[in-house]
Amino acid sequence: MKRSDIISKKTMQTIQQPFSNVQLELLKVFSHQLSDQEIGELRKVLAQFFTRILIQRANEV
Repeated sequence: MKRSDIISKKTMQTIQQPFSNVQLELLKVFSHQLSDQEIGELRKVLAQFFTRILIQRANEV
């Protein structure tokens, strides 16, 4: 295991506490810069995803 891998693992262990599993996964996936347009598209996709989840849960009631 490389030193950078050990540091990265320790860093992830340190920051796991304040973040949810979803937040940690998004941090790993989007560890690079996105353009403003890409960020807008991502927000739209996330909004659609959470809207679908809320509608499904509401229909279960």
